[in-house]
Amino acid sequence: MKFKLFAILLMAITSASVTAQNVYNVNAKTISFLAANKTHKVGTNGQGIGNKTLYTNVVKVGTQNIDCIVTTLSLTGGTFTLPANAPNNTIPFDYSSTTGTGMTSNEDSFFAPTFNWNNTGGSAKFRFEFIAGGTYSNVSNTGTPVVLKNVYINTYDIDGNGGSNSNQFAAFGGFTSSQYQTTTGGFIQTAYNVTDNKTTFSSNTTTNSQSVVDDKTRIRVYYASISSFEISVGAGGSGAAYYFLDFGFGPAWTATPTVISAPKIELYNGDTAFIATTNISNCNIIKELALNTSNTISSTTIDSIYFSFNTSDIKDGASERLVIDSSSSGDTIRLNFTNSTIIPNLVFKGVTYRVIPRVSGSASTLVFFRTGAKVTVAQTESMLNAFGYITTDCSPNAGVRAFTFSILQGSFMSNKVKMNANVLAALPLTLLDFKAEFNNGAVLVKWSTVQEEATSHFNVMKSEDGMNWNKLGTVASNNTTNVSEYSFIDEFPVAKNYYRLQQVDMNGTITLSKICFLVNNTAENEFSVYPNPSNGQVTINSSIFNSYQVYNIQTGIMVSEGVIDQIAMVSELSKGLYFVVMSNEQTKEVVRLIVQ
Repeated sequence: MKFKLFAILLMAITSASVTAQNVYNVNAKTISFLAANKTHKVGTNGQGIGNKTLYTNVVKVGTQNIDCIVTTLSLTGGTFTLPANAPNNTIPFDYSSTTGTGMTSNEDSFFAPTFNWNNTGGSAKFRFEFIAGGTYSNVSNTGTPVVLKNVYINTYDIDGNGGSNSNQFAAFGGFTSSQYQTTTGGFIQTAYNVTDNKTTFSSNTTTNSQSVVDDKTRIRVYYASISSFEISVGAGGSGAAYYFLDFGFGPAWTATPTVISAPKIELYNGDTAFIATTNISNCNIIKELALNTSNTISSTTIDSIYFSFNTSDIKDGASERLVIDSSSSGDTIRLNFTNSTIIPNLVFKGVTYRVIPRVSGSASTLVFFRTGAKVTVAQTESMLNAFGYITTDCSPNAGVRAFTFSILQGSFMSNKVKMNANVLAALPLTLLDFKAEFNNGAVLVKWSTVQEEATSHFNVMKSEDGMNWNKLGTVASNNTTNVSEYSFIDEFPVAKNYYRLQQVDMNGTITLSKICFLVNNTAENEFSVYPNPSNGQVTINSSIFNSYQVYNIQTGIMVSEGVIDQIAMVSELSKGLYFVVMSNEQTKEVVRLIVQ
């Protein structure tokens, strides 16, 4: 039987949109939700489901003003209600007065919704979307999204009102680290909610604290970067309940809080967001999703590993499958599972994992965990490296498949790494693989094809800047429908090497392959970071990379960034462990740094 062939383009995305967003470093500045800057755009008071409220000039970074759209997503089991003795011209959607019955120390800059819950309790959910100042459209009720870096959010007054089961809670996710009092007197406890994929911070007391900013009922979370933010607030019992969100560093703690960092994953070393583009061009071929370079950053063992996708994206779940390479059993999972599907245990490198399917709304998820035991960091990395995608359907339905990876550590979920698999139409010639690798001082360019119909030859092209190309040589086509493998040797690699193929048909039509990029590690003056270990001052020297970022390994916070113009100086680094990310437009290199 002659199969129809297809191509799959696998590429990373960092959000639901692939449109590049402007990035602004807030650097822990306060983001203010002032009543004077509030306009109800959809609805009259912000209290209805779907209401949208615009806050202008919430923060200014350099010359750029930032606005924020607040959407009321849900409200169950209660109503927006003002505190007793509230001043005139205040509203419960965002209470702006500094005082009211049962509380003090509120600030107008806080986002402060106030409620009265029913006997069995209730909850509300809000979404915050940061946009470039002045870009809000009254037609679409949207604006130009921006990414804010180094943002702190305090959630105050997670206590109770004195009534039975009135323990309040706030739930949110995606943060880099959290701080709250875990010592004697602290009233915060945490749990992970698998239904909405958020960490729930709840009060273990029903007693009301009059001071809004009391340490014992306060949570502070840190976001390395954020574009939109969702929070659910509520309580388990009836009566008044007030919530106060302070988008800023907040006041000093009276007692040092515990800092708990969420785990992080990188499917490509040194980068938690972007994944390089790669191609597959045939059915029944497994594509590794992490290219054996995944990395897990965690201070302790892992509870579970998550693999998720949009349920509607899978066109033929019986043919489209997740494959775990090198497993001795349970190594292939069809992606048309339901909540009732029984998936056999996975045995991977001598360790047995349970696999639980979850289908909720538009999302399908596979959860991998060990019964009665944790997953080590090394086991997590091995598992991520082993994940692959395959389809056995050689005439598939075209369309995008969106995959997400994450890991859970206790009550805290890691960042989510997202990827798109885009199934394309059938091609007359399928390039199964194209890569370049160093081999004994030279570069070996290799590629394989199938279904070569009317193909004349291949030109091997090279560039030193990715724009200007020269032909290195020509390789004749086998011109067969079977799998063919080719190679070409470049004996004179330079510092930066770009390669691509010109496939030339017999009628003269030229088709270009993807581009492979290699940095010559033996090239003189590629890069260096010295001295390492350092006394707090380092020199970055490179003719390859043009920018750098320095991150504290323990906190994940970027402490320095700049341009490399052959050389860059970084000073005043405090004692600790760091990693330096050097990058150009095509690639990155990560160096660990010790400051003694």
